[in-house]
Amino acid sequence: YNELMSYDLVILGDVSASCLGEVALEMLKDYCAHGGSLLVLGGPFAYGSGGYQATVLNDMLPVICRRNYSLTPAGNGKLQGAFPADRVPPKVWQVLRPSYINQVTAKPDARVLLACGVSPLIAMGKYGDGTVCCVMATPLGDANICATPQWQEALTCLYNMLGVQR
Repeated sequence: YNELMSYDLVILGDVSASCLGEVALEMLKDYCAHGGSLLVLGGPFAYGSGGYQATVLNDMLPVICRRNYSLTPAGNGKLQGAFPADRVPPKVWQVLRPSYINQVTAKPDARVLLACGVSPLIAMGKYGDGTVCCVMATPLGDANICATPQWQEALTCLYNMLGVQR
């Protein structure tokens, strides 16, 4: 528990809630409530597909997981960004076209940094004194955005926004 509290950032990369278990979920809740930053990355075992809707994660995240299987094709949804221009220029996020995303709904107080059509793609919010950032894009399909230099630049921006020193 003390070791967890010493970290600047915890990243859940395509992890189901059942793999974490009740104790780890409660520890993450305390971690964020006391100022820790959490980055949740999408995939076939995350969000609704990962059973988040029945756990404290649904309370902590800036998005709501509603469906049991949330992974869906992104289609031709136009990306719309709200990244601060001094952090990630539009030319970066305009080339990011995921093949699949985890379908979620942004909570009213969430800051949607990037959307794919009407679906949030990257959303950020507060939980207690901490910050939680969710990425609904996945590394699946033909358009593996995670393997692009633009994605690395966007990820660096998220780290900075979460206050993480690299």
